[in-house]
Amino acid sequence: MQVHSCRKSKGWLKISVSVVCFGLLVWMIWKSDPEVLWNHMLLMGWQTLVLCVGLWFVIYVLNALSWGMIVWSVSGVRIPYIDILRYTISGYALNYITPLGMLGGEPYRIWALKKQTDLGHATSSVMLYAMMHFCSHFLFWIIGCLVALSMFVCSSVWKCSLLLAVVALCVFLLFVFFQGFKLGFVEALFASLSRMPLLGPKVASWFEKNRVLIASIDQSIRSLPNLYKGKLLLSLFLELAARLVGCLEFCFLGLAIGFSIDYVEALCISAFSSLFANVLFFSPLQMGTREGGIVWSLWLIGYGADFDNLLPLAVAVSLGTRIREFVWIALGLILIIINEYMGDSPRNNNESSNT
Repeated sequence: MQVHSCRKSKGWLKISVSVVCFGLLVWMIWKSDPEVLWNHMLLMGWQTLVLCVGLWFVIYVLNALSWGMIVWSVSGVRIPYIDILRYTISGYALNYITPLGMLGGEPYRIWALKKQTDLGHATSSVMLYAMMHFCSHFLFWIIGCLVALSMFVCSSVWKCSLLLAVVALCVFLLFVFFQGFKLGFVEALFASLSRMPLLGPKVASWFEKNRVLIASIDQSIRSLPNLYKGKLLLSLFLELAARLVGCLEFCFLGLAIGFSIDYVEALCISAFSSLFANVLFFSPLQMGTREGGIVWSLWLIGYGADFDNLLPLAVAVSLGTRIREFVWIALGLILIIINEYMGDSPRNNNESSNT
């Protein structure tokens, strides 16, 4: 009875979090000006909205395949793909509306996944997937810079130097991330967080109580590359493929507003706007940073140096991506609520009867 009551209270806590997140979504729509969003949606057409929303379903399918492969490798449990897909969509929905991004979606994924495996395996798989996700960022930015160097900015010494510096930084960060596999980074991460002001003492207290769990997570991360190197590389490839597919959205939105953007240009715009937005990662829904990133990327690939002329185009494209994000955020939050009424997994039911 006590276990049932605890589980019920946790379910209501998740639903309460979803309600708060819906409130944040409404606030973001309001701050973006609903009339402007509606007029822009009419301008780009329902067909374009359906195309963009459908395109991102393909992206989430690839993300879920990537994460599911890691979950299976870490835990040995074949969790139904539809569950992994639901957790993926909901996790990204929380990341979109949460400052500092990962502080929203990743804890939810651990929380949801531990219904079907234990906390250690759930945490390991989520953190390993986050590493693959970040590594795909760096590879995508490197590809974008190399394409821009060869196609657009080879005559500009200043732009070439800037892009080469970004490539060098990304290569260095990739090296650091892969070193994390060999050395284990979770314990070092929590040790660093425990020294932060305000939240530091609470993190330190949790860290001390869960040292054994954290050590097992680090051990799992260290051993995985040796055991499942092929699956990790395939997971990374799927994440990178998802980013390359996502570039098509800029082609669709450009056509909708009467501005022709080919795939190579879309790849560069997507890579550079993503880089700019991730530098300013603390902005929920990348509000303001995305527009700046698109302007910067248009300047880099040679659409002119007059930012005042580039800004309307950047805002128009950004509004299209924002409308698509609002749709997927709403769907992701609805999935969190639905998940609480779908019942526990067989593993949890067995545990409940044993308890």
